[in-house]
Amino acid sequence: MLKNNSNKTLILFTQSFPYIKAAEQTFLINEIPYLLHYFSKVIIVPEFAEGEKITVSEDVILDKSLFYYIKHKEKQNKIIKLLLGLHFGLLINELKNRPDIFLSPRKIKRFLSAVYKIRLVKEWFNKHYKESENIIVYTYWFTSTTVGLLNERNKTVTRAHGTDLYEERHNNYIPLRNYALSKIDRVFCVSQAGVAYLTQNYPEYKEKYSLARIGVNNKIRNFQNKKKCGGLRIVSCSGLIPLKRVDLILKGIIEFARRNNDVKIEYIHFGDGQEMGKIKRLINSNNLSNLNLDFKGNTSNSMILNYYADNYVDVFINASTTEGGCPVSIQEAQSFGIPFIGTNVGGIPEIIDKKNGVIISENPSAKEVADAINEIYSLGNEEKILMRENSYSNWQNRFNSELNFKAFAEEISKL
Repeated sequence: MLKNNSNKTLILFTQSFPYIKAAEQTFLINEIPYLLHYFSKVIIVPEFAEGEKITVSEDVILDKSLFYYIKHKEKQNKIIKLLLGLHFGLLINELKNRPDIFLSPRKIKRFLSAVYKIRLVKEWFNKHYKESENIIVYTYWFTSTTVGLLNERNKTVTRAHGTDLYEERHNNYIPLRNYALSKIDRVFCVSQAGVAYLTQNYPEYKEKYSLARIGVNNKIRNFQNKKKCGGLRIVSCSGLIPLKRVDLILKGIIEFARRNNDVKIEYIHFGDGQEMGKIKRLINSNNLSNLNLDFKGNTSNSMILNYYADNYVDVFINASTTEGGCPVSIQEAQSFGIPFIGTNVGGIPEIIDKKNGVIISENPSAKEVADAINEIYSLGNEEKILMRENSYSNWQNRFNSELNFKAFAEEISKL
């Protein structure tokens, strides 16, 4: 990739990347080459910078000073921290926009903690980059750090995912959200659902919201159209946590197996978690001779992708109660042409339609899951091939990270 003739510097703020703590490395390691192409200099500033880290391009500058600055300040007394969070201007601004939060001691504490973090980030930035020119500030998450970086000298943009976007996940309150939106230059949501959420709740700033999907990179580019053997192979991939409702998926598969005792069914799940005990009880209660269950536990991303490349999978299922964006697990499976079943929540409907899978209700029953499996299983051979081709095309056109990262880097370089 030839270097773009830019004289701008990009400062990228992460939770931990390139250190391995937050779940960022899977995406950012593939995004960095495009940022390097469109900016003369790329500086990564992680908020956590200890332990194992992954190797990034030698052209990237790693600045750990924010981590050390915050770590040093964290030694301050808790009362002092809260007192330092008393910023009159921000207090008046929040009182004007969210007077309801001052009836909640918990929310007041969160506001003061956020302002304290904003103060630290602002102090650090003024110490290290105040005199710098031609800077684009890019935060990977829309947090208090983003607010601390807002100023009149530089353009500031952020991505918005799920936990950093939806206030319902934080007792209906994210401190200084209105203030942040009034000052920031652009907010790039990873799903159309995110754009719609901000537009509905903060319509006065709608011109600042853009869709910038992340996507996944499939270098294998291998998907199988024609099935080599009979039976039905179903896959899911997630943590075994209540949010993902893997027990519901399993119950739906058991229901389908009972209805179709002449069909050999294989269910593979990648991932582990706190609900493994519940899953084991369901497995032990299953005595169906036509159903084989294989819970593989925590599995590396490369092994999962290789599995998709080497094995024909009939359908992938996601039964999440909520999703902030477009689930990466679905995008990865879709890049191998696998049809889907998914709940009608978050960004899932942006990935699945009638051409490449089946959408089920927000709170489906096991019967509804079984019916959806049957809908795909009952398709004719040509219809299945077409569904697989549509699944692959949807990834290629909308969730291919190579295309998405290039478009995003180019857009922010022009600010």
